[in-house]
Amino acid sequence: MSAEHAIKLDADEPNGWWFSALSHQALGNLHEALEALVIVNNLSPDFANGWARYGAVLQALYADEDDQYEMLLFSAREAFEKAINIDDSHSSALTALSKIYSENDSDDPDEIDKEIYVLSRLDELEKWLTDNQLNRLGILHYKNKNFFDAIRYWERNIQRTTDPASLFNLGLVYNHTEVSQDADAIDFWRLTVQRYPKYDRAVTQINKLLPRMLTLSQEAMSTGKTVLDAAQWYQHYLNPFELLGFQEEIDAPGDIDIKEIQRLRKRLIQEIELENGVVPWMKDLQIDRSKAIRICEDLHNDRKSEFHLHVFNNKPLLGFLGRGEHRHFTVDDDWSPLDTLEYLGQSKNGFREWLTEPFTKQFKIVIEKAIDEENLAVLEVLLDGRRWVAKPNTEQFFEGARKKIDQRLEKLEEENEKAEVYKPSVDDVSRLLNEGSLLEMLNLFPTFFWKQQDRAVEFVRGLAVTSYNKHDDSSLCKGILELSERFLFKSKKHNEIVKKDFKAIEDIISEEKKHEVNLTSGKDRWEILKDGVRQGKNYIPTDSIHSVRWGEMISGYEASPTHEYLFVFKSDGGDEVKFQWEVTSDLKKHEQYNKSFIDAILHYVMQGVIDKQVVKLEGDQIIQIGSCATSRKGIEFKTKGYFFSKNHFVPWSQVEFDIENGSLVVIDSREPKKRISLSLREVDNAMTLQFLKREMK
Repeated sequence: MSAEHAIKLDADEPNGWWFSALSHQALGNLHEALEALVIVNNLSPDFANGWARYGAVLQALYADEDDQYEMLLFSAREAFEKAINIDDSHSSALTALSKIYSENDSDDPDEIDKEIYVLSRLDELEKWLTDNQLNRLGILHYKNKNFFDAIRYWERNIQRTTDPASLFNLGLVYNHTEVSQDADAIDFWRLTVQRYPKYDRAVTQINKLLPRMLTLSQEAMSTGKTVLDAAQWYQHYLNPFELLGFQEEIDAPGDIDIKEIQRLRKRLIQEIELENGVVPWMKDLQIDRSKAIRICEDLHNDRKSEFHLHVFNNKPLLGFLGRGEHRHFTVDDDWSPLDTLEYLGQSKNGFREWLTEPFTKQFKIVIEKAIDEENLAVLEVLLDGRRWVAKPNTEQFFEGARKKIDQRLEKLEEENEKAEVYKPSVDDVSRLLNEGSLLEMLNLFPTFFWKQQDRAVEFVRGLAVTSYNKHDDSSLCKGILELSERFLFKSKKHNEIVKKDFKAIEDIISEEKKHEVNLTSGKDRWEILKDGVRQGKNYIPTDSIHSVRWGEMISGYEASPTHEYLFVFKSDGGDEVKFQWEVTSDLKKHEQYNKSFIDAILHYVMQGVIDKQVVKLEGDQIIQIGSCATSRKGIEFKTKGYFFSKNHFVPWSQVEFDIENGSLVVIDSREPKKRISLSLREVDNAMTLQFLKREMK
């Protein structure tokens, strides 16, 4: 062999080994071919054909050896992957890899992306994929939630395959909540049944979805045939067959009677001239003679005449294009526009491209009118599919609708700005979301509105964050953040952000509530919480507490004393919550209860009471705490002289305090004998005096 001779002359030259491998493979000597390819790849590691051939020989050599199949398949896969890393246009390596990946059928996103790349590259190079490969690409994009890419590949496949899978899968993707084109789903499943009558899976899906769609259709039609005023009719399309007054459907273009068209055209022109543009058989239409003639001229163009005839025979489509009637988007109990669906699928006839302009313009004014009127039933059917336009034009459908939603979002944006100064509330934010049916609309809109949906979530999240950062209210933060859960559609990014926010605020709230305390006394629940205090049915919110006092009293015999604990809270409106109990045993346990109650008061109650006092003092009001008249400048109390008592004033800078036998002692630091004692147990807010000194400096 010449290859063997070349190897003897120069064993380090890869060409000799390459031709040796090809020769051995052709003769069926696969082991020898594999050994030669190992040497080829070692000598020339950047030779794509060498790696591709090595993978192919591995597959052929061990195809029937089940015990080593998985390991060898992995080695073959690695070889093919090296080949396309060197040359991404290597068709045989791409084809082999696509088969290996599909057999693996992994749900790992990285593996899915690899398979998508391989099949997409094959599609670019060969301009033709097998039916199975097209269906597989659709499945992979569906797994990756690239729904419109999935639709693109499945739609390419349904015109040529005899397998119902792609057609059925189109129904599944249209039915997915993130696409939410359920009328399209019903249509494609009905088309599946029409083409493949024994395909029961499609019937099952129709039966599951149909009841809800029929209810929605009834709701939409109950609001009227169209949301447009008569003055808005026929702005973007006027069908020549309808204009001429044809009454019956015409089965095919070949059935059009030219003489009948001429007769009807003559009648139309006469009516326009006699009635100043009014056409008796077309309600609310007024048209000038030249425009009517121009529209009828389309019937002399075979292609346009065929398109107009198809629209004329599809009455729901005709009603939508001319008068904005939304019946086109509703679902019937047993009828779907399958003839039109098939006609649209004939990619070379140009019907979809011709239909795109009038359909897009009409849809735009109808959906914007439905938004203005907050007609949610009509809005929902408009979004349920049958948007029969060329794919690049789909975005144009929603330009005006997005602007209207953006305008509604401005109030949420303004609320974010106000929240920097004024504390928001859950009710206020909820009201803004419900105003103008904003939230309901956002939850109806498909993926084309993700930007608006994410903006709304951002605004709600912003209000939640501000509630904590600016107003130090973690409960309010959580309450507002929970409103974001009412959005059905959020991007993956915002879902992750909101999850992290919830985790962070839950941790904060957990930390803030760690000093809360609750006990059961008889049938009553005693609680001092971050948000309020409770004794059975009596409850005072923390921000309504006006005064607090507590103390312990010991009585009885020294050998067996009675300990009586007392906590009293009063609200701004005069309501009272009182915890009082006495014990003679288990003193350590009850002393711990007492300590826990005091700890909870200092963390949750005291600052709010002091803040209220500070507001009054700064407004030059006098607060009476026991026998102490407390003002912005200091504390005044009576002292005993030789014969009479007199008032003694102590500026805050001179005030000192001491605790003696359950009482707070107020002392003038310059005249220590000038002092007064307040029982912490009996005098409301006696303990606050110590904190007020810090606040009033």
